[in-house]
Amino acid sequence: MKKRLSFLIVVCTVSLLSVPGFALDLNGIWNVTVTDSITHCAGAGKGKVGDYTIALTQKGDKITIIGQASQTRYVGEAKQGAPNHVHVHSTDNLHGGYVTELVDIDFDNDQTGKGGSVWRWSDGLYQCGGSYKFTLHKIQP
Repeated sequence: MKKRLSFLIVVCTVSLLSVPGFALDLNGIWNVTVTDSITHCAGAGKGKVGDYTIALTQKGDKITIIGQASQTRYVGEAKQGAPNHVHVHSTDNLHGGYVTELVDIDFDNDQTGKGGSVWRWSDGLYQCGGSYKFTLHKIQP
């Protein structure tokens, strides 16, 4: 009985240690190309079609993204059970109000990916929002 219990503990420990973590190394500088943008906020300047640069830091499943031009900080993590899917969010001051943004990214590998964003701006009285789609490719590790 004691041998079975010891064997069971060893098997469970090895099984837990062998659970795969986030398989991709996403750390680095990335080019983001916004390909499709919809806005319901005149003059918000959010999600304009074009190229942007971001810095992405990965620590395990935790992800931090900082937009190089805007210095907007996004935080989030890899989705449980779908390690190539990342969800990040941010809240930032913009034009006398706050913009909250939810971003989902699906990485093809550690060099490319695609995603989308939904955002909402509000000054407490008026609100509007939009969305955009984008592709990413790593510029440097």
